[in-house]
Amino acid sequence: MKRILAFIILLCFAAAGLGFAVLNAGDVQLNYYFGEAVLPLALVVVGALAVGALLGLLSAAGMLLARKHESNRLRRRLRLAEQEIRNIRELPVRDSH
Repeated sequence: MKRILAFIILLCFAAAGLGFAVLNAGDVQLNYYFGEAVLPLALVVVGALAVGALLGLLSAAGMLLARKHESNRLRRRLRLAEQEIRNIRELPVRDSH
């Protein structure tokens, strides 16, 4: 059921993208530092969206790696604390009398 729903959502996005491309079939002149090009408007918009998504993923990846490193550090500390608790529990109780 989950796959069917994902496939239907994917089809909806594909249909919306196709409709967008058909409605924006005009050409635009794209000027950049090293030259210029004439490209379809839909391609320019989709390209800008893709570059933005890629930059967003790269910035999120940095934060994700930092959180993963912190999580591993905390797991090591937890393992050491649990080992210390086990060691303390295994110590014989000394009577002061």
